[in-house]
Amino acid sequence: MRRLPFFLAIGAALVLLLIGIIFPDLPLYLRTQVAPTVPTVTTHQFAWTPPADTELGEHTLTIVAGDDKGNQTSKDIIINVTAPSGALKVSRVKVAPTATVGDLTFDVSEEATTKVDYDVLRSFARARTKETPQAAISHAYTLDQLVSCTNYRYKIQGQGSSGQIQDGVRTFVTAGCPGDAAFKGGTTRDISSARGGVVNRPDRVTLAIPGGFHTTDANFQILQLERDTALAAIGKPANREPISGLYEVKALVDATTSITSFNQPITVTMAYEPSVTTNEATITIYRWDGSTWQPLSDCVANTAAKTVTCTTTQFSTFGAFGQGGGTQDPEGGGDDEQETSSGDSSGGSDSGGDGGGDSSSDEASAAPVRTLNFQVEQGHTILGSYSGIQKSGSQTVVKLAHPGAVLERQVTAPRDNYWLDVHVRHDRPGPIHMAVYLNNRAWKVIKFDQNDNKYRTHRIGLLRNFAGARIRFRLLNDTYDKANPANEELDRNLFIDWYRLTTGSSPAVAPPPSSRPQTASRRSAGWNILPQLNSYITQELGAAHVTFDIWQYYARRLTAPTNSPEAIQSETQLRNVMQYWKGVRPARPRGD
Repeated sequence: MRRLPFFLAIGAALVLLLIGIIFPDLPLYLRTQVAPTVPTVTTHQFAWTPPADTELGEHTLTIVAGDDKGNQTSKDIIINVTAPSGALKVSRVKVAPTATVGDLTFDVSEEATTKVDYDVLRSFARARTKETPQAAISHAYTLDQLVSCTNYRYKIQGQGSSGQIQDGVRTFVTAGCPGDAAFKGGTTRDISSARGGVVNRPDRVTLAIPGGFHTTDANFQILQLERDTALAAIGKPANREPISGLYEVKALVDATTSITSFNQPITVTMAYEPSVTTNEATITIYRWDGSTWQPLSDCVANTAAKTVTCTTTQFSTFGAFGQGGGTQDPEGGGDDEQETSSGDSSGGSDSGGDGGGDSSSDEASAAPVRTLNFQVEQGHTILGSYSGIQKSGSQTVVKLAHPGAVLERQVTAPRDNYWLDVHVRHDRPGPIHMAVYLNNRAWKVIKFDQNDNKYRTHRIGLLRNFAGARIRFRLLNDTYDKANPANEELDRNLFIDWYRLTTGSSPAVAPPPSSRPQTASRRSAGWNILPQLNSYITQELGAAHVTFDIWQYYARRLTAPTNSPEAIQSETQLRNVMQYWKGVRPARPRGD
């Protein structure tokens, strides 16, 4: 009897061994430990708690997985956000908007006191509030002092005997659009007056907003209207036909106040769809001023990309028009950015010739030469695993490290014919291909096949009558040996130093400041920002990062000579660099 436990232990071990052989997928603690096979599959759990101001309804959660070679896969999951169980619920919510007020009614699941915050800002930073101390089931409010044809956000809050109301964010659009046209969808975004930004209704309208556009931050809105209904009421520009949608464009500082004019011109880019009889040379964007259609300034049509770009200092109702036949009103739709597939033309040259410019012999304007230089560290969006700003010898460059990695920026320029040049190298044997996009549409695919790991200036092509666009550089083909991941000879990276727009006919003209020989350096304008450096660190990085380590890094760059590629010489540049390092290294947002 005393030996029975020993036999039981032996028997149990044999049973577990057999289970592990027959059922290898059971957890390790139920079977003998065997080294996992390659590749391994890991399971991750994620929890997402919607913020209190999350709009109710369906949301798309995108899960992205990647490895250390830059390979990625993603999957979209639809999540329906509802009020928490146990919370007081609202029902029969209705807003009856006019041009200046919104009559809101709703019921609560039990008697409760309620209040309603409403604003145009997504942050609700300047919200107006309506409330009543009287507990009730049915509630009614008049949201007043509204702006016509404007998108509003509101939150219903309250307290009952068994809990609080949790209802998320709801929206409505006021009446008073031209011709009482219906609302077909839109895009809104809060923009900093100091930094500016971009508001994009994909494949429709893009607003490029410079810093200093106004003294106050604002909410920018692009609302697509039922075009034909509106035009039937207000008419069309003389001898012009519509070839785009019709959009109500607004900027508001709060729920009651819109901006009537801007301190800096706003660049408007609008997609159009010409008919077979449209004269594309006549295409321009018009603004309805309440009584007549006014053409915008400095309009340039890109007939290849089918976009027209203009500038304006006032907002209202906008549409693209041209002589000849009109086209159908485009459908409304979601606001997700859609990118066209790249073309198959190639370009780029190490010889200093055309190298992928347009096949026409037209040259950019001869004299005087105008050159706009763009340092990649300043004011750009960088996307892609293992991609980002880094030092390359004495140069500060952007590394694009895997297929789909992107460097992009919205640029504006005085209207002219410009060559686009880029200074770049690749560190592994070519060929390497890079796509260049203008306003989300593929323009050129450039082939790099020099294998000496040196920087060269490549001429991409000629931009005729160019006044502005969102320029995107995208690495297409980074490959590696999956059977032998240690084979780094096939792991290709692209390093972009700078690019420029120039009216000069030779790629060698007017190098950017970082590579132009300097005879003397001047005191950097960053010295003037230095006394307020801790304030900028607090605003952009948070008070926890007001440390000597962080201060020393940015102080060194603010006081660097003007001919140094590390020099920070403006508030906007300082904020952009801080935002970059905050995204790359949130725990220590600074460079090396």
